[in-house]
Amino acid sequence: MRVLHLWDNYAPGLFDQTMAICHEEGVEAALVAMHWIDRGVKPPKAMKFVRRISEETAGRGILSRVSRKLATLVAERRFRALVRREIGRFRPDLLHVHYGTTGAILASSKAAMRLPFLVSFYGFDISQGIRIPRIRRA
Repeated sequence: MRVLHLWDNYAPGLFDQTMAICHEEGVEAALVAMHWIDRGVKPPKAMKFVRRISEETAGRGILSRVSRKLATLVAERRFRALVRREIGRFRPDLLHVHYGTTGAILASSKAAMRLPFLVSFYGFDISQGIRIPRIRRA
């Protein structure tokens, strides 16, 4: 079995047992993230990501918020394209979508919706994310 793990934001030390568990179980796995949250650790070999971001808090002014929003919109588009390419390259049997927010980003991806998938909810995405219209629609 081949599993492609998909994350909108991936930070080492958060839930990074995913790849180790797959390896222990003999499951071939790859990981794709929209954002790699840089904590000074190298990304896993089988991981691809769109954008590296710092854990440091960005400015809180209006220009900073607008800039982050625009960067996120561009990153989401690039993430969907990367997922499409990785599905073609890796040929997974299953997509494991980590977070409902990641599922909302990928809901319009025809390539992702053609495969069986599992969505794991971890907290914010189900407790607060449900209030965000595009997450609710997904």
